[in-house]
Amino acid sequence: MSPKAWVAVARLIVQHDPSEAGLRCAISILYYAMFHSASKNAADLLIDTVESLLDERAWNQAYRGLDHGRMKEACESSVMKQFPAEIREFAELFVEMQRERHKADYNPSAHFEKLRVLSDINRVEKAIQGFESASEKDRRAFAALVLFKPRTP
Repeated sequence: MSPKAWVAVARLIVQHDPSEAGLRCAISILYYAMFHSASKNAADLLIDTVESLLDERAWNQAYRGLDHGRMKEACESSVMKQFPAEIREFAELFVEMQRERHKADYNPSAHFEKLRVLSDINRVEKAIQGFESASEKDRRAFAALVLFKPRTP
């Protein structure tokens, strides 16, 4: 499922079920839209085309190689200053949406408002579009940053 489809599902939930449970689900889905956007980016740019079963396994391994904690750490790192605005904005919003997802999934006293969640939907949609419009070179560098733990020389 494409990251844009995840965003569309979040929008549908808010439109058809603006209950607290619906809003919490939408927040969680928005976070995963961003996570899957980064996962798909990594797999597409590191593996390229899938022409065989071996390629498919490699693509899936790259896609599943992304770790939630590692990605957050990378998105908060000082290296992000070197990336263009589209990728920096994506990374900053990813960290914010991860915090929101944790509240939505694990904090029973947290409260969510429909207008705020609709705003989050628009922000996530815009961030994914911006991220996807960044140069392939910059998106590949971002994939390496979020997939691989940095090592000192």
